[in-house]
Amino acid sequence: MRGLSLLLPIIIFFFSKGNRNVLFKRIVFIFFCLSIFNELLNNYTHVRYPAIFNLNGICFAFIKIFLICLVFRSIASTSLLRNTAIYGYIIYAIALLLFWVFFADSSDYNKTPSSFQSLLLLVLSILFYYEQIKKPEALFIYELPEFWYVTGVFLHASGTFFIYIFAKLWLADKSYVVEYTIIHSALSIINNLFISFAIWKQFKAPSLVNSKPITA
Repeated sequence: MRGLSLLLPIIIFFFSKGNRNVLFKRIVFIFFCLSIFNELLNNYTHVRYPAIFNLNGICFAFIKIFLICLVFRSIASTSLLRNTAIYGYIIYAIALLLFWVFFADSSDYNKTPSSFQSLLLLVLSILFYYEQIKKPEALFIYELPEFWYVTGVFLHASGTFFIYIFAKLWLADKSYVVEYTIIHSALSIINNLFISFAIWKQFKAPSLVNSKPITA
């Protein structure tokens, strides 16, 4: 089910030809293409090549947050959100690199830095909501496709923040592995559905779209 939810935004993208010049949508499309490739590579290397599996996890973490921060920068209407997206990614990348150096042979990089990741996305989401309260781009915020994208990111980040923090203790008991997987997969599906709706919303109501077009 989670794998199928990754395909939905891509499918919707191909039915929204009129808005493919919107930077927000193109970044999301690239993100989900890479996410599917990452899932396939993880499934293939998890048992066969654990070293490649770990390296792929680290590399995709860099790319994933870079693209999400790029989305936030593209939909930002103030320098506060734009700068937070830039500097927040730089801080996250440095933290992830340090964990990669010191915990290269463990799974710790997948937990503490993931908590940093969730915290960064929560901050960016809250700043977006703050922007829209102070200087709304639409009469109703839910008219904006960006709102649905950010809400999906916010729900996923808030849901995974604590399970990443306590993952090491939680997964020490093998009986909780299935429960952990179900919760994480459910949050990912919800996130993907919200983002799919954001793309659909932009296609179905182009007059309400306030995404920033590509200018270069």
